[in-house]
This record gives sequence, structure tokens and C-alpha cells, in this order.
Amino acid sequence: MSCLFQSIRGCLLFVVIGLTIIINGLIGVYFVSAQTPPVGIPSSIEMTGYAWSSNIGWISLNCKTGGATGNDICSTSNYQVKLNPTGELIGYAWSSNIGWIRFGGLSKFPTAPGNSAVNASMTGTYPNLTFNGWARACAGMLGNGCSSAGKSLTAGSWDGWISLKGSNYGVSTAKFGTPQYVWGSDVVGWVDMSSRASWDAPRATITGTSCMILTGQSECSGKISWVINPTTVSNPNIYRLVPSPTQLSAQRVGVGVPVILKHGANIFLARTGTTELSRLLLTVSCESGQVMNAGICPNPPPTITIKAERPVVRIGQTVTITWTITNLLDGTCTLSGTGLTGTVTTSGNRSSGPINNYNKFGISCTGSFGTVTAKDAVEVVPSAQEI
Repeated sequence: MSCLFQSIRGCLLFVVIGLTIIINGLIGVYFVSAQTPPVGIPSSIEMTGYAWSSNIGWISLNCKTGGATGNDICSTSNYQVKLNPTGELIGYAWSSNIGWIRFGGLSKFPTAPGNSAVNASMTGTYPNLTFNGWARACAGMLGNGCSSAGKSLTAGSWDGWISLKGSNYGVSTAKFGTPQYVWGSDVVGWVDMSSRASWDAPRATITGTSCMILTGQSECSGKISWVINPTTVSNPNIYRLVPSPTQLSAQRVGVGVPVILKHGANIFLARTGTTELSRLLLTVSCESGQVMNAGICPNPPPTITIKAERPVVRIGQTVTITWTITNLLDGTCTLSGTGLTGTVTTSGNRSSGPINNYNKFGISCTGSFGTVTAKDAVEVVPSAQEI
């Protein structure tokens, strides 16, 4: 196949202008799988923007940007080229000069060194994918239709086929931003598919405000906000991963949405379907600074001071025990030691019973904070005995 327009140097060069990728559906198109399905494509991805030919002008890849000023014309002409999760490129591009260019649903492919006789597709691991297979301009088909496998009887040697890969050319999304070419031979010529191309795959941001759990409580109320793009993303949702996995919302956008937070890690995912796009970790602790006890946040422990009147006594003597307990917010305190038992208030003093040997006097307080104990010791000096 030789170029019909030999006066144009290098035939026709298409430069992809503003090529981006967005999520959406596509109607009424049949397709054939690529030979090697790609890995990790999160959901269907549309191509949008334009290709450019100095001979035939703009080629629109999506009705969302198909108007004269790049405006949406989908209400009057609904078309796009879409990449499926299985790797097929399907749908239509539009040129006001040569008409429709079809991706997918083709047959009776030509041969080209380095290419596969399959419908347009991508292979590899997302987001680093490689173009493969064939697309076709409908004007090169028999009857200028988009369903015939035959060649147009009025287009000369041109059959409309566009090879997306060859032994010495091809396009990898990993090299978007640098010139890479596919080959359309007659009329179409070389096509620069990537010098100004980019991906606009599903993406999300999710932020949140944590909280502190009050004393005696097991949870608190925080807030999360999120945006999942693009606007046409399929099955957007917010999912709580930890604790208690559950889907919280199917909205694409949320602002200041209240959420119940538990002690420790709380993890939220912004997703499309079951594919994670972004995650948020909110860590929650007790306002008191204490560790959870029996499923609730405890009060801080009290401070206990206990003092024996004298550190050393003779056998049989007694001492006065004095104490103060500060910051006792819950629970009870008990006194222990020779002759001393029972609960006590936050301050006071008591006399011990006769002390005959080394003794420790103590106060123990038990509450939501656990148990706290303080002690003071009294030594005994033996009495002298006559011989």
C-alpha cells in the first residue's frame, strides 16, 4: 500500500493533541480480546481529545471534547474510543473529512511484521501498556460502511487499515510525552500517538478528622471527606477496612461525613468497584492518655501519698498513718497494715495496732485505671531484756 498523497512529505502525520483517559461506558460496540490480556486495569478507560492531520484536520476521539471549541457534543453524537479491563480498544473516532475510524469488531486483518492479526488492544501491566493490533477507517471499507470486511471500491489502493504496532515502531504508555508512532500506510501515514498523550485513570483523595475517646467511652465521632475522579468513574465507593469491614458510601464525593471511630487504627478506602484508589488512616486514642481497659477509656490513675509517723518503733508500740489521695476520679481506696483495714477517703490518718515486727502500711485504689498502690514501712527495734 503506497501513499495516495505523495506530495505530502511523509504522507500524513497525526499528532495526538490533549489525549487523556477518563472512565465511562460505551454503547453498541462488539469487540475481540487481545492475545495477551493486560494486568491491573482498574476499570474501563476512555480516550478523549483529538488527533491532528495536516491534510484532513482534527480527529476527535470522544464526543465529550468533540465540539469546535472542545465542548461536549454527546447529546447529538455519542462516540468514544475506550480501553476495557480485558485490554480491548473499542469504539469510534471521528474526522469531519474521512468520517469514522473504528476500533474493535473488525476481521480479516492484514499482516505486518511485529504486529498481531487481532483487533486494537493493549498488553502489559497497567499503567505501562503497549498498543497492539489494528484499527480501521470506515471510508476504506466496502460501501464506506463500518461493518464490511471488504475494501472500498472507490478508495483506490487505500483500505483504511491502521497498524498499532510493528517490528520497528509502536507506542508504550510508559513513554507518553515522547514521539511514538503507529502506521496507517495509504492516506493515514505515520501517526504520532504519544508526544502529548497522558492517562487520566481513576484516582481519589480522601481526608479526615480524628477524635479522642472520652473517659468511660469506647468510641468517638470523626469526619471524612473524599473525591473520586473522573466524574464518569464506575462504581465509586468508600469502604471501611479496619475495624469491621463494611461499605460506607456509594457516592463519588463526600464532605465532612460523620464516621464512628474506634480506639487504635481506623482505615478507610476510596475505591472503584473493589479496586483501591486511595486510603486514609485515622488513629484514635483515649483523651486521658491511658490504655483501653475492659473496652473503655479509663481515667488517669490517682496519686497516693502515705506516711508512717515514725519509721522505727519498739515492739508493741503503735504509729499514726497519714495519707492523701489526689486526682481520684473513680473507684475506691482501701487501707492495709497492722490493725488497719477498710475503705478510706482522699485524706486522713489512723493509728495502727501494736507493731511486733517489720510492717508495711499501704493504700490501694482500684478503678477504671486499674489498681494503684503506695506503701510505707515501719521497722521494729527489739526491747532489751534483763539476764
